[in-house]
Amino acid sequence: FNGNTTLSGASPPVLYKLTINSGKILTGPASAAFGVAGNWINNGTFNHNSGTVNFTGSTTISGLATTAFNNIFISSGNTLTGKLGDYFIVSGNWINNGTFMHNGGGVIFDGTTLISGATNTMFGSVIINNTRILTAPSSGTMSVALDFTNDGTFNNNGGTLTFNGTEQVLGGSSATLFENI
Repeated sequence: FNGNTTLSGASPPVLYKLTINSGKILTGPASAAFGVAGNWINNGTFNHNSGTVNFTGSTTISGLATTAFNNIFISSGNTLTGKLGDYFIVSGNWINNGTFMHNGGGVIFDGTTLISGATNTMFGSVIINNTRILTAPSSGTMSVALDFTNDGTFNNNGGTLTFNGTEQVLGGSSATLFENI
């Protein structure tokens, strides 16, 4: 995308490779979903428009800009790889029916988010921003390989949180109640 573009229509597209050039803005369809089957390169601005990005292939997030998603859906049999050693932002729900590879990076949760799906998500670092809510899956496991920072609210939802790194820091300004560790 080399201009300021808004995706819309009754059937939002499935894109293969997505590149947002520097200084340009891509706006997702309002409260709808669109698909990405290849790599996501963001050097500009992505406006999620309260919609969902459905990852339907093998996708790696990269680029100079930090991407802020609303809802993320990783389809069965597909892989989403996080930004190498860096963060991206999620303000809506996270549904993982495929594979998520944290790539040494992390996710900043900046809304009200429910983690769900058929597959255990192994996050790198997790940051829950101030006044935001992250709800773990009620069945299954959520894993953290790096640091866990809670400045908002963590709802354990009766699930299991696995810390599986070699040296991890639990921090943040809010108290965290875990159910099963």
